[in-house]
Amino acid sequence: MEGTEKIFSGKSRDDVDAQFRRFLDSAPTDVWTLGMEYREPDNESGQWQLIFNFHITSVEDPCTVTARK
Repeated sequence: MEGTEKIFSGKSRDDVDAQFRRFLDSAPTDVWTLGMEYREPDNESGQWQLIFNFHITSVEDPCTVTARK
């Protein structure tokens, strides 16, 4: 299944996690997690990143495993 990629960036891992939690809280339906990857800051950006690959599912779809809010 092909998903959507969203990148969260912040000064710390806590900043990135907070952005991610806000995103999940605001999702209109359930989110099916296809993959997640944290990237530590590099010398250029100095930013933590969370690369989140997901698929928005319908609540009526009984065949999916979802990450609940």
